[in-house]
Amino acid sequence: MTEMFTARSQIKSEDHESVEAAVRKATDELLSILEAHGITATFADIAQLGHAESWDDEGLRWAEVSWLIESNE
Repeated sequence: MTEMFTARSQIKSEDHESVEAAVRKATDELLSILEAHGITATFADIAQLGHAESWDDEGLRWAEVSWLIESNE
């Protein structure tokens, strides 16, 4: 069984600080989601996995971080 936990945050402008802020916000949100599911992780654990960026249908840019759990159940 595989379970994916994901959080994302809008990147408000093209500058580097805006991208960093969005990644930090998404990472903090993902930490909260994981904690609510009884999963222990640190900010550094998630940061090592990196992030993805995407644009939605409205042209908004997003930073996304994900955590994948695979089990043998």
